[in-house]
Amino acid sequence: MREDMKSLVLEIANLVWERRLSDTAGGNISLRDGDTVVITPRLMGYRLRWQITAQDLSVTDLDGKVLEGPEQITREGEMHLGIYRAFDEAHAVIHAHPYWTNVFVAKARPIVPSLETTEKFGTIECIPPAHGYSPELARAVIEHFEKKRELLSKAALEVILPRHGIVAAGRDMNACFDIVDRIESDCRCQILGRLLDL
Repeated sequence: MREDMKSLVLEIANLVWERRLSDTAGGNISLRDGDTVVITPRLMGYRLRWQITAQDLSVTDLDGKVLEGPEQITREGEMHLGIYRAFDEAHAVIHAHPYWTNVFVAKARPIVPSLETTEKFGTIECIPPAHGYSPELARAVIEHFEKKRELLSKAALEVILPRHGIVAAGRDMNACFDIVDRIESDCRCQILGRLLDL
C-alpha cells in the first residue's frame, strides 16, 4: 500500500512541475490512507526542482512521527497533518504556486470562477496573511476549510494564501489535483481575457 501511495505522489509531483503548477520556491504534496501519510521532502523545489524519487518521500503518522524515509518532511507538514486530523474525509493535500493563479495570490484577490468547468468550486477565497509554514498559517487554513466542510464530499477545497500560494484538500488525489489544475486554467482565461479586453 505504501508503495502505491508513493507512486501516486511521484506521478502528481511530475504533473505539478510539468504543468507549471508550482516553482522552485516551494510546494508540497501528501497522500493519506487511514493514519498513514506519504509526504514530500523539505525544500523539494529548491533542492530537487521537483525531480523526486520514492527515496525522497517520508511516511509519517498523523502526528508527524516519521515511520520511514527522510526525517525532514516539508516545512508545511503541520498544515498537511492538521488538515488530516481535522477532516477525516480529506485524503490528499497539494500546496503549490501555480503560474497564473499566483497573479491572484500576489494581489490577495479571490478567484470568482468564469468557466462552467470551475463554477462547482465556488469562489476561491483568501485567508488572512500569515507567514509560510507557521502554526498561524496552518490554523487559518483549517479554520477556512471548516466553514466549507460540507463541500468536501462533492469537490476538493482550495484557498489562497496571500503572497504565498494556494493549498487544496480533497477526498482523494484526483479531486485535489483537479481543483488546482482547473482553477489554474480559469485564472489563465481571466488574465488573458482582460489583456484582450474581452
